[in-house]
Order: sequence, then structure tokens, then C-alpha cells
Amino acid sequence: MLSLTKLDRLPSQLLRMEQRVRSYYYKYFWRAKDRKLSSQISTKFSLIENLIRIIPVEDEWNLDEEEKHRIIEKANKALAGVYNLLGSGDVVILPIQWNLDFVSGYVWANKYHKSYDQINIKSNSDVKKPRELSRSHHMLHCAIAYRLTGEKKYADLVIDQILDWNQHNPLMYSINWGCAMDVAIRAVNWMWALRLISDYKRVYDYDNLFSNLLYKHGWFIYRNLEKSLYNNQNHYLSDVLGLVFLGTLFKNVDAEAAQWHSEGKREIYKELRYEILPSGVSYEKSTSYNRLVLEIFFHSLWLLKHNGEVLPLDIAQRMRNMFDFIMHTIQPDGNTPIIGDQDNGRILPFGTETVTDYRYLMSLAATLFHSSDYSSTSNGYNIYCALLGDRNSRETFPEVTSHDKHLASIAYPDAGYFVFRNDNYYVLFNCTGKGKYPELSDGTHTHSDLLSFVLCFNGHPVFCDSGSYMYSGNAEERMAFRSTRQHNTITVDDLSQHDIKKNRLWDFPNNAIPVIHGWQVGEKEDYVEASHNGYERLASPVTHRRKLVLKKTDNEVQIEDILSFKENQNHTCESNFYLDDAVEVKEVDDYLVHLVVNGITLNISFDSSKPIRLMIKDARISKSYGMAIATKRISLTAESSETFSIKTTIKQ
Repeated sequence: MLSLTKLDRLPSQLLRMEQRVRSYYYKYFWRAKDRKLSSQISTKFSLIENLIRIIPVEDEWNLDEEEKHRIIEKANKALAGVYNLLGSGDVVILPIQWNLDFVSGYVWANKYHKSYDQINIKSNSDVKKPRELSRSHHMLHCAIAYRLTGEKKYADLVIDQILDWNQHNPLMYSINWGCAMDVAIRAVNWMWALRLISDYKRVYDYDNLFSNLLYKHGWFIYRNLEKSLYNNQNHYLSDVLGLVFLGTLFKNVDAEAAQWHSEGKREIYKELRYEILPSGVSYEKSTSYNRLVLEIFFHSLWLLKHNGEVLPLDIAQRMRNMFDFIMHTIQPDGNTPIIGDQDNGRILPFGTETVTDYRYLMSLAATLFHSSDYSSTSNGYNIYCALLGDRNSRETFPEVTSHDKHLASIAYPDAGYFVFRNDNYYVLFNCTGKGKYPELSDGTHTHSDLLSFVLCFNGHPVFCDSGSYMYSGNAEERMAFRSTRQHNTITVDDLSQHDIKKNRLWDFPNNAIPVIHGWQVGEKEDYVEASHNGYERLASPVTHRRKLVLKKTDNEVQIEDILSFKENQNHTCESNFYLDDAVEVKEVDDYLVHLVVNGITLNISFDSSKPIRLMIKDARISKSYGMAIATKRISLTAESSETFSIKTTIKQ
């Protein structure tokens, strides 16, 4: 007879069977496991007491009144049933509906989690919407508001919503079990929220129920790891985060949970060594996903360290490299440029910062590493320092030094990022390419944006990346925002550098490979020169080569584009410059554009070896997932059958 333990080891076989067998597996096997666990928990385990043990929280946080007000205001919105998720704007969901796409109105019916068509490009539904709500980030703000005010209504929301979620999302039978990544993020957010309300007596009334519910999350993650044979990504990392947290919680109760813990610890070390380049950049090479990956690694290591794990020295250094990269890529306005995909993904968003404001990470790094370099680029002592820093972190928070003294130009050639700075300019040049093993990858969060750049002048964005806007909720928009035409680089014959197709929303062939020909970070000037072969796939091949120079002494930026033609056939080439929505186009001459940036005129001049047509066109950019805003783009168009160049000069 097959034992319960052995049956528990055969999920992949059972999950491929017909729905009848799946139903049997759920109804009989899990219920038996549930009864066994309930018996163990009732005599040996208290969830709340163990959360108190594994997640240390100081009593005094010493937050600024303004930050307290912002967090409580967010919590009050959740009490009123008001949610603003993934660009939805304020939407009232009262009573809460966990399986609702709250933008399109589509409701995902409860069925077996592997039976969903989760990327249905023919519908207007976006599977990210219900999953984002179920990640339960809003519960963190309510739990923090409870600690700040002592008002029970905030703790009651956490308890009542977890109970409601449990009622409407049976194990394996809802869209919110459709992706192990979301299961893991939800579990970690619930653990922290319950820990923060752990002194509220009512939470103990559901200790056993919450224990079983969280165990189900670990049980599910362990059987649905999103692991690749060659190229693990942020989904698998999130799964591992779940194993670390839930394994730490349950390892002394259940033999399998001890395996979650040991496997989670092993994999978090392995993936940090494997997925992070020497520069501190995730190989996915999206700035937004790089932040998400940093959060995953940090919170996993934080929990392990606080529960007796001695972190290897190389692990600590790699984490510091990741913080350093964030520090050097933050723009003067405090935001980080969006390069590649951006879906607002977070792990434990305790604060109320905007989606592109990564300065909270600098505050955390300043607390952890006691470095004024980080505090100079931070937004000061905050809730992250209070919850994740050491005792008395407020008193030991490093004194802020001058921002301009230490943020110099820097190159990350292994990742393809180049950041040039002086007193007036910030430029980030993008030569990232696709993934770590692009020929093997079945997914990518990079765009078709080689040799693109972003630029700030006197602390304000001028030329920006256009963002992502949408994923599966609108395949046409997904294609458009990933395309070369949507970035500050050159298209040939209105084609993208890569062959982008609507039925491959997270992948494209690796037919545009970047080559860095040279770079320099110097006292008088910085430069990078690179090319790609994306248009060499054409019947009449074209190579795009770009050199970008920051002339520090002349206080100007120069860009030289060379389009090399291998055959004398005509091509239409278009160079685009996407303006931030706050930038005003003041005047346009034949080859000169005058922009107004925060009241100051910035001049953009063009010189081409072939006649060019200069136009200001309507455009859209996205600064947050699900949101697109109107702006303008400068468009230069030239037709040629032979090699030509365009020189662009940017100066006041």
C-alpha cells in the first residue's frame, strides 16, 4: 500500500491526470494531510508565537510624522475598500473580490490551477490584476497602522481578509493558485502582517486556521517550483523566498517543511552566485526586475541571518554590489530609469514610495552598512530602517554627506549599462542585450532597445524610456512598448531590432547582438561606442553604430549615429527622442529644437550627411504598469541607399 509520505512525493504524475483524479487528490489526500498537520499543530505549534520568534520587530520605530500619516492614509483607503493597483486608479472593491480583474470586470471562475488559459490575448483580461490584489501588500500598511495607532480596525482587516481569502480560494482551485511566485509573495506578506499584529488577542482565535493556510502555501510552492534547466528567473527566486520563509516557520513541526528550509537556503545562495553579474546587476537586465530580485535576495538573507545563519562572505559582498548599482543609477530627481520591463513588482512594500523611487533601498543600505554614501542618495530614515535595521538604527543612521561628492560616472560593461554624470547632466546608455544565455532563454524582460539612452538636465528628466505599459492584458500594446520605435534609438524600415511577435509576449529571437567597441570614464569627458547587428538580417543589411559622449568641460552631450549599408539599396531610417511629459517644446527650426526643462532652455541640434526630416510627434510613455500618459517625441527621418551619419548635440 502506498503510504501518505510516498503519495506526497508523486504530485507531478498525479497532476497530469484527468480532473477526476485531480479532484480525488485534492479531496482525499490533502484532507488527510490537513488532518495530520492540524493534529500536530494543535499540540506542538503556535503560529503567532513562532512568528514572534523568527521575525524580530522593535517596539520603538521613531518614524517621522509625515511618513506615519502617509502609511495610515493608505491603510484607511484599504478600510474603505479603495485600491489602486497596476495603474487602475482608485477602484472600490467592496466587498472584496479576489478573482476579479478590477479594470476589465472579468471574473476568473474557480477551477483547477493548471486548467486556466492565463495568457489569453483574445480577451481584455489581465491575470496580473487579481494576483496583485491577492499578494496583499495593502495588509502590510494596515498592520503597520495598527502598530502606530493601536486601533483594532486595522488588525481586524488583516484577519478578516485572510479568512475571506481562504473561503474563496480553496487550495489549487482559483486563479490565485495559478502561479507559485504569487503564492510565495502572498505568504511572506501574510507572515509579516500577522507578526505586526501579534499583540492583538483576536489573532490567536485563528492560530490553527492560519497555520494550516500558510502550510498549504509552502506545500503548493514546493510542488510547483518555476525552475528552468538553464536560466532561472525572478519567478523561481520568489518561489525560493517562499521556501525560506515558510521553511523557517514550520521546520520544527514537519519533516517536509525542514526540506523547504534546507532547499530554500541552498538555492538562494546558489542563485545569488549564478544570476547576479559581477557588477551587481541581475542577468535579466531590467532595472525594475533588478530591484525586485534585490528585494527577494535581501529578505531571504535577512530572515536567515536573524535565525542563526552565518552568511558566507561572498554572499554579503554580492548583495552590497547590488545596492551599489542601485545607488549609481538613481537619477538626480530620485527616480530610477525604467529600462526593460516594469510591472510594479515588489516583495514587502512597507512604505508609500512611488514605483520608480528606489531611495528607500539606499536608506536600508545606509542602515545595514553604516555608510554615508548610501544615506546621501536615500530619502532618509524610514519604515524600512525601523523594521529591518538593527536595534537603535535611528540613532546610528549615517550622517548625510554631499550628494555630488561621491556620485561620479561609472561603467558596467558586463551588464551593458553606462552612467555618465557632471553637475548638469545625467545620462544612462543602454547596451544590455538579451539575458545570460539568450539562445536558450524562453523568456526575457528586456526590450528591443539597444543603443537607447535616458538623459536628465539640471536634475530633471528630458529624454526618458517609454516603459512597458501592459503585458497580457493587451498584446498589441505589449508589442508596441517593447518595439525599437518606442525607444531613443534608430529604426530601419520601421522594423524592430528583434523580430517581435504578438504570440511571444516574453520572448523574441536573439537577432540583435550588441558589441561595445570602447568606453571611457574620465575627468574631462566620458564616452561609450557600441553597435548591434539587428538589421543585418535584412535582405540589404544595415549596421547601426552609436557613440555617445559627455563633454564635461564643454558641458554638452554629443551623439553620433552611423548607419552602414552593405548594398546600395534604399532604406528609411528614423531616430526617436522621447520627451518626459514635463518637458515643453518651445521652438523648432530646420535642424534645431528648443526645449524648456523646468524653466531653462535646452537646445538640441542635428547635423546629417543626408537630408533629414525633423518632426515633433505625439507619443505615449508609461511610468507605471497599466498607465500611459501623453507626451511628445522628436522624430528624425532620412532615406538613403548608402552609409550616412547623424550628429546630435545637446547643450544649454
